Amino acid sequence: MDLEQQVRPELSVRISPKLIASTKILALSSQELAQTIQNELLENPALEVEETSQCPTCGGPLDEGRCSVCARQTDAGPTNANEGSDWDTDRYGEYSSSRGAVDDDDYDPLARITAEESLNDMLLVSLAAQIPDADFPIAEYLVGNLDDRGYLSVHVDDAARTLDVPKERVEAVLAALQSLEPAGIGARDLRECLALQLAALAEGGIANPVASAIVERNLLKAMAERRWQEVASTLNCTVAEVKDGCKFIKERLNPHPANGYQSNAAATQARSFKPDVIIRRSQTGGYDVEVIESVRFDLRINSSYRSLCTNVDGMAVQLSPEDRIHIKEHVAKARFFIDCVRQRWETLRQITTCLVNYQSEFLEKGVRWLKPLTRSELADMVGLHESTISRATAEKYVLLPNGRAISYDDFFDASLGIKDTMRELIGDETEQSPLSDQHIAEKLAERHLHIARRTVAKYRDALGILPSRYR
Repeated sequence: MDLEQQVRPELSVRISPKLIASTKILALSSQELAQTIQNELLENPALEVEETSQCPTCGGPLDEGRCSVCARQTDAGPTNANEGSDWDTDRYGEYSSSRGAVDDDDYDPLARITAEESLNDMLLVSLAAQIPDADFPIAEYLVGNLDDRGYLSVHVDDAARTLDVPKERVEAVLAALQSLEPAGIGARDLRECLALQLAALAEGGIANPVASAIVERNLLKAMAERRWQEVASTLNCTVAEVKDGCKFIKERLNPHPANGYQSNAAATQARSFKPDVIIRRSQTGGYDVEVIESVRFDLRINSSYRSLCTNVDGMAVQLSPEDRIHIKEHVAKARFFIDCVRQRWETLRQITTCLVNYQSEFLEKGVRWLKPLTRSELADMVGLHESTISRATAEKYVLLPNGRAISYDDFFDASLGIKDTMRELIGDETEQSPLSDQHIAEKLAERHLHIARRTVAKYRDALGILPSRYR
């Protein structure tokens, strides 16, 4: 046997280091990219970054700490047809508690958007002014055991045993907690929650005796199942009075009191998302696309390192081989990193521009004009691979011309328009003849929106709407 070397041509796929790095950087969220740039800045002295101050809400430039874009939107309010669509999540305004004003001329209310206090913090601050200091640990324990609905998830006896205090002290603190806004907070069950809200309304001169009797006699299940005659017989009143009481409960009471505060917090959080891309109306009538990161970060090579790298061979003072290697390596690494980040920005701009051109009617008229689109179809339009589209749009947000920040995923969700139409159909129904899921499917088909009845039920549940027999 002989050992010899042979040259043989062979085709194979080799992924370049730049492609790997570009792919990783493309998939990062805006916060992760900012951290990556900071880490690279600490590790590479040849890299320089100049960061521009930006609004935490819209990503626009700040003028003396104030965002002119957000100020205009706050004064004017939403004007786009998207108002009232799936992104309008602020639906519990009457249950939210007001904030105290701050007597500081330099105070900017927009700067507080990302620092809203939680419901627990608000409750503890209010309790601190009502109860003795010695009972404040009890208040912290009770507030800490409120569930997502605002109900108390621990028994009073267990709380007294755990804290080693008399039961009467726990009940006194619980009574103070239940007296706070939102009404019904700290209730131990649904009946107590509604009773607390009825008492709060009665103090304001708003009352309905039949509604109070339904809650007191715990006839809520019969009411939900629309057994009007049975409830009327139990309360010794007419069916019309029972229906009025039921309407009063549905319109005035909230079975999940914490939702009022959480919905406002969720809306605030949605507004405070830092968008990655801004879509603005241009003066020519179209739309302009701006990648916020390209304005926020100015990446460049340090002038000293660039000069040394350019004139390393012609310098009067010769550098050591180690210094030459150090300069060339770090400059090359900085250029490599800058190219990858700029490629990310160009990819985002390219994708968003294509989306704007394809979904222009959605931007003009609202969510019902959102055209069905898949990432694969968008990849063909842009000339990129589908996986690149997925990486570029994952966990990233777009600021629409009306000031709403939405996820890129919403551009590919064809159900949003159907859900908005369903909400309108259910909102126009009468109490005497609520629409069943089958009837909703038929009405949608009349509008050329063909979906199955089970799909209607799934979308209805996603919208938080009860079945027809409970509406």
